[in-house]
Amino acid sequence: MLADLERRRLGFLRRVVVDVAISDALRLALESDCATGVEDVLHERRAEDLKALRALVRVDRTVKPAFRQNAIYLLGRWPDPESASRIRDVMKRVDERERINAVDALGRLGNDEAVAGVIEATRDTSPDVRRFAAYALARLSTREAQERLEELATSDPVDFVRASAARARGE
Repeated sequence: MLADLERRRLGFLRRVVVDVAISDALRLALESDCATGVEDVLHERRAEDLKALRALVRVDRTVKPAFRQNAIYLLGRWPDPESASRIRDVMKRVDERERINAVDALGRLGNDEAVAGVIEATRDTSPDVRRFAAYALARLSTREAQERLEELATSDPVDFVRASAARARGE
């Protein structure tokens, strides 16, 4: 029974990532509900793993949300500027938990596309997404990001978002 479940999981990953070899470390990281395997994937930085991660950051029925969420997490820690546009695009169509993960990833990537995505997330309907956006803005060194962080700290309608933004600014 366990072997059958493992075959189905591997089959799923193979169907999603066509023509890409998935390393054992990446498979472990994608299937994990914690950071298991993440360091190995990031240390090895295999081109095939990056290609697989990019393929997993899309919204359709073949990609499990947990796999997409882990792929976004990994892409945010992989210095690949091209990933920002993929992550930003998927943010509009995923649930709150995935949007929080996407905001964190964009805050770590830090290029212009990522900054725009984080600023966009400060207007999300979810206060939790806006709170994480405040922390992501604090990591970004652009004038635009710092101005938006100040606005959040003074004018967000939710107390804990304002407080988080103020803490992120060092107040």
